[in-house]
Amino acid sequence: MISSTRTKTSLSEIYCGGYSGEDPPLPIPNREVKLTIADGTAPPGGRVGSCHFFLQHPCHFYDGDVLLYMKLVDMMLFTLIFFFYSLPCFTQDSDSLKSDNLSAYQKFFEGKKVESATGVFSLHKKDGKLYMEIADSLLNRDFLLASTVSETSDNLNSIVGSKPFNPLHLKIDKVADKIRFLNVEKSNISRHPGDNIDRALSKSSLDAVFKTFDIVVYSEDSTSFIIDVTDLFCSDYEQLSPFDPDSPYSSGKVKRSTVFSSSKSYISSIKAFDDNVTVKSLLSYEVTVNAGKKTLFKDKPFSALMTRSILMLPKEAARARITDSRMSVFPSAAILYDSQSLLSKPVYFAHRWRLEPSDTSAFISGKLTQPVKPITFYVDPDFPEEFRPAIKEGILQWNDAFERIGFKDAIVVKDFPQNDKDFDPDNLKYSCVRYAPTPIENSMGPSWVDPRSGEIISASVYIYHDVLKLLSKWLF
Repeated sequence: MISSTRTKTSLSEIYCGGYSGEDPPLPIPNREVKLTIADGTAPPGGRVGSCHFFLQHPCHFYDGDVLLYMKLVDMMLFTLIFFFYSLPCFTQDSDSLKSDNLSAYQKFFEGKKVESATGVFSLHKKDGKLYMEIADSLLNRDFLLASTVSETSDNLNSIVGSKPFNPLHLKIDKVADKIRFLNVEKSNISRHPGDNIDRALSKSSLDAVFKTFDIVVYSEDSTSFIIDVTDLFCSDYEQLSPFDPDSPYSSGKVKRSTVFSSSKSYISSIKAFDDNVTVKSLLSYEVTVNAGKKTLFKDKPFSALMTRSILMLPKEAARARITDSRMSVFPSAAILYDSQSLLSKPVYFAHRWRLEPSDTSAFISGKLTQPVKPITFYVDPDFPEEFRPAIKEGILQWNDAFERIGFKDAIVVKDFPQNDKDFDPDNLKYSCVRYAPTPIENSMGPSWVDPRSGEIISASVYIYHDVLKLLSKWLF
């Protein structure tokens, strides 16, 4: 037992073996310190690890100096722990180092299975979602967004190849970190751009917000950004609906109601080109049709494979042409305000193809000239073979009319390309003649135009199966 009356000895006397007192010494055991992080996280600059070191003192001493010594040792241990903590004695594995060096843009794609398509926009499909990468240079450009029926489980709701609704005229802009798709509606125009009336009209014709998106990530040079467009291409929007408002299920006393099923809908495929992108989505619904008080069917499953296209319009619109009432053409209507006459009047811009002569001098001199870009129609391979020769001949007969105004071979007819991966008859940029196997005695030919000028971007001709019955009634 150690006496409480033993002589006090200073640390300076006993430190490292300098004491020679009578009482037996108190041994100071070796201290082992293991350096770890309690929550398992890596210390700065390295991964979780451990360091071991020993404080060994061959000296022995007594009583009060023991407490002082222990405090000194604890302070030294505390200091050494922080010393070793700050040293790069921990090594970080290569995967962690690599991840730390990646930009936010690179991390967006890292370790993911991504299907990408690069064009006017870049599309990235990953984890069941669809992302669109948009360059800053495309902000405030004009686009058309259209939805085409590629396949359907019931063609009395809509026919294959049809666009149940007119394309939307869109602009894309950026407000803070929000991206807006604006629905452009310009049905009121001024004869003199920039005048008082024009400024007043601009305040009364604000582009409505169709949809907003959060920016997910910027590109490494911050000249483009990525947004999540899954909802745009895989949700139910009336303007992009697969249901034709003029179908047999929605005419007269027949009324149709639909319920969208998001759990049965998904994005199927993506494509991107220099001037457009296309996304195919399978959209599913439950459909109920009533005829007066009678229910024809209730909650019937319905699916349609839709192709939604975003097409970039020319930077400079074509020159608009006012219609001649003596000629039957489809027009786009607007109200024209005139600051000179101080009157307004309706105007109608003709829907017309942009035909430009390949040789302007020859064209002016009266020679037949081929156009820079002919009007090209593609004929559906699903037509009964008996239909096809007559369809092609009927289209080409229009070249006689174009020759009267100086164009040679203005219209070209082609079959659907079989080995062209870029061709898609449901893409807004292609004009097609489509076969519709429905018992309707009719055909129709809508066109889709640049709303700024009336320039025809594409046209479709739908020939229903029983059109022959209609022709028989006309002829016989």
